[in-house]
Amino acid sequence: MEGYKILNMVLGALMVISGLYCCMNPGLTTLSLGWVVGFVMIVNSIARLSTYGSRRKLGFADGWSLAASIISLCFGILLCASNAMGVAASLMIVYLTAAWVFIGGILNISRAISLQRMHGALNTNVIGANWGWVLAMGILMLVVGIWSFIDPQGLIVAIGFLIGVELICMGANLFVASSVL
Repeated sequence: MEGYKILNMVLGALMVISGLYCCMNPGLTTLSLGWVVGFVMIVNSIARLSTYGSRRKLGFADGWSLAASIISLCFGILLCASNAMGVAASLMIVYLTAAWVFIGGILNISRAISLQRMHGALNTNVIGANWGWVLAMGILMLVVGIWSFIDPQGLIVAIGFLIGVELICMGANLFVASSVL
C-alpha cells in the first residue's frame, strides 16, 4: 500500500507542476488540445480493439463497434500526425465553447423572463425574485459569447488558464488524499 501512496503523491505533484505550466502558457495549452483529443482517441480505440474478441463472445460487440473503433483510431492518428488538423481541432473547441457560452446566455435571458413573469403572477417576495441577476448573467454571457466569436484569443487564454487551474486542483487533491489514506 505504501507504493500506491508514493505513486499518487508523485502523480499529484506532476499534475500541480503541469497545471502551473498550463497557467503560465495558456495559449499553448489550448492550441494543443487537438493533440490531446487525438491521443485519447488512439488510446480508447486500442483499448476497445484489444477487448473486441471477448466482448463479441459475450454478445456486447458487433461490427458497428469494431468500425467505430477503427474510425476513431484513424481520426486519432490523423489529429496527432497532422499539425494542421491538431490546430484546427483546437480552434474548433474554442469556437464550440464560444457557441456554448452564447447559447447559455440566450437560455439565461429566456429563463429570466419566465422568472420575472412568474414573480409578477404569484405576487411573492421569494419565487422568481432573483430574475434580475439571471438576466444580468444572461446578458453578460451573450456579450462574452459574441466577443469570443469576434476575437477568440481571450477565450483561448481563458480555456488554457482554466485547464491549468483544474490540473493544480486535481493534483493537490490527489497529493493530499494519498497522504491521508
